[in-house]
Amino acid sequence: MRKRQYEHQIIHLDEDILVVNKPAHISVIPDRMADNLCLKEILEREHGKLWVVHRLDRDTTGVLLFARNKEAHRTLSIAFQERKVDKIYQAIVYGKPYEDEGIIEMGLTDQPDRKGRYHTSKKGKIAITKYKILEELSHNYTLILLELITGRSHQIRVHCEYMGFPLAADPIYG
Repeated sequence: MRKRQYEHQIIHLDEDILVVNKPAHISVIPDRMADNLCLKEILEREHGKLWVVHRLDRDTTGVLLFARNKEAHRTLSIAFQERKVDKIYQAIVYGKPYEDEGIIEMGLTDQPDRKGRYHTSKKGKIAITKYKILEELSHNYTLILLELITGRSHQIRVHCEYMGFPLAADPIYG
């Protein structure tokens, strides 16, 4: 039943990499819970074999990088692993952080009773997020800039919830 279509924009394409503006509501890799194509499958139909370098959550939009050969994948994966890549996001949150900017440093771990959901824990894998208020919006919303120092699953979502300013449109943590 794979019928849903997604609009994506290729930002850069060469013999080593493909950079795409990922739309919301599509998984980067196959999702056992959905019957729609994933972005990787869609792009491979037009551009051939691709290697996933990093991922974004299904409902997150943003720049996504794919490798077009094994050597590029290895090089890019090492750059991400060694934190040589800046991962910067903008988000609208409900509420307002107490400080105009700060660092959230709190471990993340699976919630044992809720599959696919995470929570903060001092015993979890360390996760570090920098934030800065960009603009106070109406109705108690704030536009913030977030920089991931680490890159854990759901890190921004969980850290913002933990600090008391959850993402505005997040049905799980908001």
